[in-house]
Amino acid sequence: PSPACLLGGPPEERDRAQRVENCGRAKGHLQALNDGQRIVRTNDKGEREVLDDKGRAEEIQRARVVIASDCK
Repeated sequence: PSPACLLGGPPEERDRAQRVENCGRAKGHLQALNDGQRIVRTNDKGEREVLDDKGRAEEIQRARVVIASDCK
């Protein structure tokens, strides 16, 4: 079942569905980061900024943490 179908289900099923969704998103984000795609964010001032090498490394680490916890 898709995660959207489980929103009204038991809490453990909702948690599982959320982990599956988080896992997929984190894997996609990690792939984009590793492929060298430009990642643009909006800062606190509402300005667009491109992720630099340090920011990319931090995002890679964050994605790996999510994958380690949610892709089981």
